Amino acid sequence: MSSEIQKLNMEKQLQAVPVRNEHLSEERVEKGLKITLEPTQDKKSKQQRLILEGLGLQLFEQVNNQITVDEMVTDFQAAHLLSFFEAHNLVVQYIDSLVSWGLIGLTWPSADEA
Repeated sequence: MSSEIQKLNMEKQLQAVPVRNEHLSEERVEKGLKITLEPTQDKKSKQQRLILEGLGLQLFEQVNNQITVDEMVTDFQAAHLLSFFEAHNLVVQYIDSLVSWGLIGLTWPSADEA
């Protein structure tokens, strides 16, 4: 199952700004970052816990509600000596996972901000 980001053309993907879910808490643990996602008010969801580590943690830590996917891809490409397309595919796939887990959402800057 893919999120909305994988259904978009590359230009629109790169313009997206990942934003953190405000209903999560973070705790540094030995292996990485433990994230607890609180249940929503609809009472159907349950508290979820995940531990992010390695490259996934590096990408999640970049999500500051301001950086674009394009900037994340560029940073990832430089840090890991990848081609643009390799970095793009890896970053978009991981963002898709973060969205599906409910840790982040996506927004796009308005025309005034671009």
